[in-house]
Amino acid sequence: MTVLFESASLIPTKLLKKYFSDLMRRYKANPDSAFQIHTVKPEEVIPSNTLNFQSKCHYTLHSIYYDPHSDRFKQVDSYNSYAAVGYQAKRLPSSVLNETCRVSPSITAFLNILCRNNLSLVDQFCSFLTEAALTDGIRFFVLYTKAHKAALQSFLSETLSFTASHISFKPYAKSKQRICPTLNQITKPTHLHSLFLAQSTGKCTVLVDDVLPSNGNLPTLQNLIDGKHISIKSDFAPLQHYNNRLCIVCVTDKSSTMEYLHKKELKAHILDFSLTESAASRPIELNSTDATWIYNTLIPYGLKLKTLKGQKISDPAPFDVQRTPPPLAETACIRAFFQLCQKQNDCCCDTHEVYQSYCQFLAVTQNGRKTEFSKIQFNKKFREISKSKFIYKRPHRSRKGPSPYCYIGLKLPETFPQSEAAPSAPQEDCLMRYLKHIEKYQLTGQMKTTLDIPPSKK
Repeated sequence: MTVLFESASLIPTKLLKKYFSDLMRRYKANPDSAFQIHTVKPEEVIPSNTLNFQSKCHYTLHSIYYDPHSDRFKQVDSYNSYAAVGYQAKRLPSSVLNETCRVSPSITAFLNILCRNNLSLVDQFCSFLTEAALTDGIRFFVLYTKAHKAALQSFLSETLSFTASHISFKPYAKSKQRICPTLNQITKPTHLHSLFLAQSTGKCTVLVDDVLPSNGNLPTLQNLIDGKHISIKSDFAPLQHYNNRLCIVCVTDKSSTMEYLHKKELKAHILDFSLTESAASRPIELNSTDATWIYNTLIPYGLKLKTLKGQKISDPAPFDVQRTPPPLAETACIRAFFQLCQKQNDCCCDTHEVYQSYCQFLAVTQNGRKTEFSKIQFNKKFREISKSKFIYKRPHRSRKGPSPYCYIGLKLPETFPQSEAAPSAPQEDCLMRYLKHIEKYQLTGQMKTTLDIPPSKK
């Protein structure tokens, strides 16, 4: 293993010994987890919005970016090295560039139980994976799920193990089931060392459990998220400083935790699966082939989405499979309800009866939708629509009780048409078609040396 030091004064020798001791320990335990590290001048700029792929034995990074004008992925010119140890670019395995694979039923089922037919949420999931893999991407995400916390944690720590930081930690007595440290624990000096070493080997993410940080540790956690100077104290080296680039990912099944981390000064980026997720009919197991597909297909596609959004330009090759139509606006729903009402002179309906009938109309015709309007808001809008057809006044029926306002001559519908049938293609089939569209942007061996090819036309 060769290390080139062009600025040896940056990092003390003892700290480097600690780093390489940890590297050799991991190599003996699992040779596939070790990397050859190279160090160059720290002032070299790492390109933004690029995905960096590196093998275990080669010096050159393949730094890839998306060009929206040609709808191609291209390689950054004259960039084949790192910054100083501890400041390297995040890395993805370059072995995936030589493998062509297709989306598996397991991946489709995994995304289906999380996102169902919400393709915008699939896009958000792609963008999250990309941000985690970008060297200067977003550094704090919270994934909220009511039913699949363990599955998401396993996906991030085991399926994507090449990019995940595996930090040793001591679980609390009452939490021996945890597979990762907590938000509170990673601010401790011991874990700050581990974060530094993980960043030095090009890792991308650190998975944390959803135990909230104490007030005393909030400033340190804030510095980690903001990428500010973090101080490392130890018995074998002087005080050191480094800037965190790892993406901290917290998976939680508690809405209160999600809201706290989003509203607090931490300002977490939220990915909410609670409104779309469904139960899994059987356990879903993802393997190394699935991981390869994610690395060379899903993450590059997220880079395309980020580039298009950042440059505020439209997609040159948009998804052409028909998506689920958006729900009708509330006013349009009221007009549709009005069309079902009939005029009959001997009928009279008060405002409460009309409002209840409208709520039932929404539930039947709009797939269980609930109105956003209060009774007063609905009545105001319904009066505007119906004033030319029905008389609105308060009849004096009795002096003993209240006399509510009524629509004279209004007969409410007795039945409502059922909601429109779902698209002919099942939800999972619609998702499968979308994943096939994403597959056009797969990075494969077809890219050869230039990495400059158009998306597949298959």
